[in-house]
Amino acid sequence: MPSQTSQRAAIGAVAVGGLFVCVVLTWFGAVATALFTCGGDGGYAYAAPASRAGRWCEGAGDGFFATAQLLLPLLVFLACATYAVVKVRWSGVVAGVLVSATATAVMYQVPASFDTECTEEQVRDLTPEECAGD
Repeated sequence: MPSQTSQRAAIGAVAVGGLFVCVVLTWFGAVATALFTCGGDGGYAYAAPASRAGRWCEGAGDGFFATAQLLLPLLVFLACATYAVVKVRWSGVVAGVLVSATATAVMYQVPASFDTECTEEQVRDLTPEECAGD
């Protein structure tokens, strides 16, 4: 049976590899949000500027959410990996990767799920330019 120190070192080494995986997943999620959700002309997702997607890209998509999208999955993984190394439990590394990947997927899916078209009420009340998507 391996000693607790050698097992802790092995868990730490796997956690470093898991951190690399989480960084790559987080980076791809952020790039996908920037390119596909908010990557159209003028920062819109080829969506009408007044649509939910267009407004999100102009507002929340630029500041806090973008920072949270990059940092939250990594912080969750680091917390789980630290738990795994301290308690000498492999389950912490596995849980960290799974929770981090889930957080990345959810944070990409939220803005991607917004409508890119104006509602009927917006079409009546706004100018054609505000409700014209590409």
